[in-house]
Amino acid sequence: MYNQKIMNIFKNPQNVGSLRGANAIGYATDFECGDIVKIFLSIEDNIIKQAKFQAFGGAGIIAASSVATKLLKDISIDEALEFDISSVVAELGNFPENKKYCLNVIKDAISLAIEDYYKRQARAAKKEAERNGL
Repeated sequence: MYNQKIMNIFKNPQNVGSLRGANAIGYATDFECGDIVKIFLSIEDNIIKQAKFQAFGGAGIIAASSVATKLLKDISIDEALEFDISSVVAELGNFPENKKYCLNVIKDAISLAIEDYYKRQARAAKKEAERNGL
């Protein structure tokens, strides 16, 4: 079902685990199949400096999450919001059509992580304003 490249990445994924000091976290799931992805981002000056993931699911979701986190590094938040999951497919090669739903889970987790970042920034700005009596 999966090509050799996908299986190699699945067996040796990069960027696995939580990210200490992450200032953006997104969690998404596909309730039909049960795949779960949690994306951790460290963002500085609107640039993603680090990206890691935790995933529960099969080879497709793990390999795709590994590639996605690699592609997210050193891009802007705006670029990440427009992240085209087809770049993950291009990196992995022949991704099975019946497994492409898991790519949407990754895209959702990325979007939710960036939403989380903006919420954290807004809370920090509000606290700063309150400290300054504004």
